[in-house]
Amino acid sequence: MADELTLDYVVEIEDIDLDHPLDLTLEIVGGMVKSHAGLSHLDYATSGHTGFEAEGAASTMGAGKVDKVTIFNDQAGDYTIVAVDKNKHIRMQKATACTLTIADVLVSGESLTIEQNGVGQVTFVAGSGVVIRSAEEALKTRVQYSGVTIIKTSTAGEYQLFGDLVV
Repeated sequence: MADELTLDYVVEIEDIDLDHPLDLTLEIVGGMVKSHAGLSHLDYATSGHTGFEAEGAASTMGAGKVDKVTIFNDQAGDYTIVAVDKNKHIRMQKATACTLTIADVLVSGESLTIEQNGVGQVTFVAGSGVVIRSAEEALKTRVQYSGVTIIKTSTAGEYQLFGDLVV
């Protein structure tokens, strides 16, 4: 399945008549945010600019004023994280129990999220040179749709695991 991107971005607009509806479209063309439909939140900034946030899906990452991008990585079986998984949301979609191995591929401070999207419980396993820290040493998702965050906390292969976990 191809990666799906959710774009969260803020655009500044000057001299706008806020008494009328605001429609904005941004689309991604050649890797640049050109237009997209969908206004999800309107925010009034003190600078006199109007900021808003919108979400959408596209097949390529836009450039420019993109503040946050969530890339979905769907997995149907056991999986080992790789460096390009940083900032991704991995959806484990197996119908039976599966394993997610944490390899030492992230830089200190980088993170990713995991979701037990299928009914199969996800067990987290330390790869070579990795130490996993979690409350009560919980290393399994609790139920379907449980969410977990993994953060590399040191250069020595230490990873913090927290979220909806059980022992």
